[in-house]
Amino acid sequence: EAAAAVRDAATAAVERAVALREAESVADAAVRAAREAVDHEHAVRRRWVDGMAGELAGRLEDGQPCVVCGATEHPSPAATAPEHASAADVDAAAAAREAATTALERARTRVAALTEQIAGLRAAAQDRDAETARAELTAAQEGVSRCEAAATTAQELEHELDAFDRHTAELHAALSEDRASLAARQERLTTLREQLAADRDRCAAARGDAESVTARAEALGARAATATALLEARRAADGAARSQEQAAAQVARALTDADLPDAAAARAAALAPAELDALEREVLDHHAARARVDTGLAEPAIAALTGAEEADVPGAELAHRDAMTALAAATRTASECAVRAAHTATARAELLAAAGDHAIQAERAAPVLRTAALATAGEGTETATTLATYVLLRRFEDVVAAANDRLATMSDGRYTLERIDEKEGGQRSRRAGLGLQVRDHYTEAPRDPHTLSGGETFYVSLCLALGLADVVRAEAGGVELGTLFVDEGFGSLDPATLDAVMAELGRLRDGGRAVGIVSHVAELKDRIAERIEVRRLPSGASTLTVRA
Repeated sequence: EAAAAVRDAATAAVERAVALREAESVADAAVRAAREAVDHEHAVRRRWVDGMAGELAGRLEDGQPCVVCGATEHPSPAATAPEHASAADVDAAAAAREAATTALERARTRVAALTEQIAGLRAAAQDRDAETARAELTAAQEGVSRCEAAATTAQELEHELDAFDRHTAELHAALSEDRASLAARQERLTTLREQLAADRDRCAAARGDAESVTARAEALGARAATATALLEARRAADGAARSQEQAAAQVARALTDADLPDAAAARAAALAPAELDALEREVLDHHAARARVDTGLAEPAIAALTGAEEADVPGAELAHRDAMTALAAATRTASECAVRAAHTATARAELLAAAGDHAIQAERAAPVLRTAALATAGEGTETATTLATYVLLRRFEDVVAAANDRLATMSDGRYTLERIDEKEGGQRSRRAGLGLQVRDHYTEAPRDPHTLSGGETFYVSLCLALGLADVVRAEAGGVELGTLFVDEGFGSLDPATLDAVMAELGRLRDGGRAVGIVSHVAELKDRIAERIEVRRLPSGASTLTVRA
């Protein structure tokens, strides 16, 4: 296989050399065309500038001010030269120059890609020509036949050797386990013996003069219980003494207030509690009855009586009963209202206090809440962008700009990435701002990234990854990301785009970076000289071959 690969690489190198010569011719022609377009644009711009006075004079109108001097009279307007170029001529020359520059860039990209392919093919062919590679292939095929026969024998011997090695490994593993178990048990026994000796020493020291540690503990417990009981008794005695002193002081003050000589006289003069309560009730009832009589006599209807009136006792009794019933009902209503008023006043006071606390806390928390709202894109923010998203936006714009520098080359100037304030697919979000859209310069219309083909999606993603690497390097103080791996994706590229992508990766390699590519595309083997090939064997295993 290696000899066949060398033969194929040598043949392909010859074919690519022919294509390279043709591409170089095209590039030379493109260089001449670009120079001519640049010179033509400069000449047209000079004619346009030289004839600017005549062009301005052609726009003058009588009575209208001149845009240059402001005069309303135009006695000698400048004439337009026959060779004067118009703005349309300038735009056409600029468009021709841009088209020539684009064609030159494509030609140079083609030359770079073919040059890299030829270098890879020559390295893969090990600088051999096609005839030498074919002869080596024939010799290699004969050697392969011999090696296959030897490999069959070696495989049988390897099976026997593997069985022997497995049995030996099992025996070694069992021996190691037994030795490890024995060592662990011996170490455990030594540790337990040391712990037993230490425990015996501690028990002997803790026992002291007692017969055993248990007896020593019981004796110390009894002493502690006795000390605790003594302390509690002492505290009770002190409390009783203080209570006695306070009671004596209270008795002395009471005797002085009652004008009694001693406690015996106070005991002799004291009434029974029941008698004392009865006398107090009689006094209160008398005062209440007198107050009611005085109030009734003071009423205008009673005060106006002369004494000659005839009393209607039954009617008065009936009116009295009605009045007492109404009084009882009013008393109950007043009591209920008083209770409700007290509850309402308490609730009002608590509500006012809570409202005051809430106002204070709200005033204190207002700056924090405002800051939190700004950081989390809460209500009251204008852009609905979180603080984290805002920080990422600034770096994301740098990444997009760096990606567009490479995307212009890989897409042949067709696509440009643009950051948008909404998610791809048109779904708006409060955390928007990191969305992307693709500007298609063929139609000058924006496109959703999901509408790109597989190959377009691959090289757009590659440009974003390379742009991110450039921004990280710049932000990290020039720390170089020296290695880049690209996994798959090349199979979805058309030949022209594949050439542009490989040329860009080649420029990264020339700039000092190591670029690794993981791919199943067979064509890449002809383009990459230094590679690692992975092949699956019939047995199911894999083999690696380093090509350098």
